[in-house]
Amino acid sequence: MIINQDVFSESPEYYHRYLSLVEGEDILDTLIHSMFSTIGHLRALSAAEWDASYAPGKWTLREVWMHVADCERMLAMRALCIARRDTAILSEFDQDTFAKWSRADKRQTGDILKELQAIRDSNVWLFRALSEEDWLERGRVGHMVFTPRALAGILIGHERHHVKQMKEVYLPNRDWPAM
Repeated sequence: MIINQDVFSESPEYYHRYLSLVEGEDILDTLIHSMFSTIGHLRALSAAEWDASYAPGKWTLREVWMHVADCERMLAMRALCIARRDTAILSEFDQDTFAKWSRADKRQTGDILKELQAIRDSNVWLFRALSEEDWLERGRVGHMVFTPRALAGILIGHERHHVKQMKEVYLPNRDWPAM
C-alpha cells in the first residue's frame, strides 16, 4: 500500500505534516524498516543525552520516546478498531497527561528500545493482515475521520518528526551515525 496524495483526504489537515514525511513510500516496507534506523540513533545516545531537554519545561528525550511509543499504540488501536468496522466514536487522548504518567524518568533506556521495537513488530503484523478494503475504511476519533492507511502513515511520520526534532533541536551539534 503506497502512501499517495489520496491519503491527505483520509485525515484532518493537522496530521498532513506527518503524512508528508512518508508520501510516495510503501507503508508496510517503511513500517518494517524505519524503526531499525530510529533505534540505531537512540542506541548511540549517552545517558545524559537521554535525559536532555532543549528548554526548561520541555520533555526529555526519554519522555519523547515514551510519547512515541504511546502514540504508536493509540494510532494502531484506532486503525484496528476502524478496520474491524467498530462504529463507536473512538476517544482522543491528551499527550501531556500520558507523558506525565508514563514514568519515563524511571525507565531504563534498553527497556524503552525493546518496547519501541516490540510495538512496531506487533503493528507490522496488524497492518500486514489488512485487506485493501480495510486500509480505506473510515472511522471516527472524536470529531475527526481517519482511515487505517492514514493512521499508518501518521504513525511513521510521527516517528520521523521526532527523529528530526532530536537531531535538529535537542542535539544539533552531535555527530549522528549514518543509518
